[in-house]
Amino acid sequence: TVFRIGPANFDLSQKVINGELSLNSLLSRIGHDGCCAIMVGAAACRGISNAINSQSVHYMFDGASVMWELLKGRNLPGVAALDK
Repeated sequence: TVFRIGPANFDLSQKVINGELSLNSLLSRIGHDGCCAIMVGAAACRGISNAINSQSVHYMFDGASVMWELLKGRNLPGVAALDK
């Protein structure tokens, strides 16, 4: 499983954009081999959506701020409800 949090949503340099394209291409390829990729953030989701196909396994979460709170260990009501 690959867990990826995309870049902040502001003006990105061409170098960063090229790196994003290369990373998205790589994640699309490893999805064919059964690797699961979890994308977090609007920029990561937008970028990988252009590179994936139906045989790749990806999970996309547009709201990165919620994922950061979860990773910090904060109890989130929606996640806690899933445990019940």
